[in-house]
Amino acid sequence: FYSCSLGSPSLLKELGSLFALCDLLGCKQNYEIYYDGLLSQGKKLIVCTVGPTNDEDLFVDNIPRYLNKNMVSFNESLTAWAEKNDIEVIDVYGFINDSQSIKIDPDDGIHYLPRPTSELWDFIAENINQRVTGDGSV
Repeated sequence: FYSCSLGSPSLLKELGSLFALCDLLGCKQNYEIYYDGLLSQGKKLIVCTVGPTNDEDLFVDNIPRYLNKNMVSFNESLTAWAEKNDIEVIDVYGFINDSQSIKIDPDDGIHYLPRPTSELWDFIAENINQRVTGDGSV
């Protein structure tokens, strides 16, 4: 089973029994309890870090929850938990930060351009495929 906040139904069929969580906005309060529950069921997890935000463009209602420093803090916590539990992490934050073509949408400071973010999806899918098969094929 594959679950992602951005949704990609075609990946559901391709990944079979793998359970991969890629949540670009994260679940800050409860991810450890939720993910630990999945691990106790024998599921294999692959998690993605959350992407960067642009503080200057955030709507007032999105401050302070989506300040970039909170994304960094969440990623540090998620990565530490993943290392402790031998879970693989896909560094979406770093990928977006280093990308020359993916930009943070100035209309909200959270989402990414261009839409659809095919480059980001390809990065995530390729990383999952490599971790599942070792060679990039499903």
